Amino acid sequence: MWDLFQAHGSLRVVHACARLMDLTDAQPPRPILPLPDALTPCLRAAMHALDD
Repeated sequence: MWDLFQAHGSLRVVHACARLMDLTDAQPPRPILPLPDALTPCLRAAMHALDD
């Protein structure tokens, strides 16, 4: 998770996590862009690693 925070910004990553957990459908405030969909598998893997 820290690697994603560092590479893409913690606010972007936290927003994406909340969306994957169905906690919100909000996007990050502009001018911050959401994470690209291509990073979803990496984000899911990082979230799963936190469950262990």
